[in-house]
Amino acid sequence: MAKGDIVKYQFHKGVSGNPNGRPRKLVTQFSDLGYKASEINDILMVLLAMTVEELRHVYESPDSTILEKTVARALKKDLDKGNLHNLETILSRAFGRSRETQDAKKDLNMKAFKVTISNR
Repeated sequence: MAKGDIVKYQFHKGVSGNPNGRPRKLVTQFSDLGYKASEINDILMVLLAMTVEELRHVYESPDSTILEKTVARALKKDLDKGNLHNLETILSRAFGRSRETQDAKKDLNMKAFKVTISNR
């Protein structure tokens, strides 16, 4: 690829390459709508216990809240794709992340050796 081809795709000086910034987390968006953390966790727990048909009903129901619809849709979408990203995010939000441990073992058997320096 020639340098001239690359130049036209570079950011222009003084213009952001990401004008909207990093997307806000879903929980933060719902908090802004007035949901409390405990309400969000309660809804997550209930939705995680539902069958696929129940999730579909929640998503299609006009009486469901935006939080319920959003989470139900994300779970159904991941299930259809065979992807666990949203499920992992929801579980870590509802239950917290599992503690990660590391096992470090060192072998402290050191052998002594003698160094002799001679001037010849």
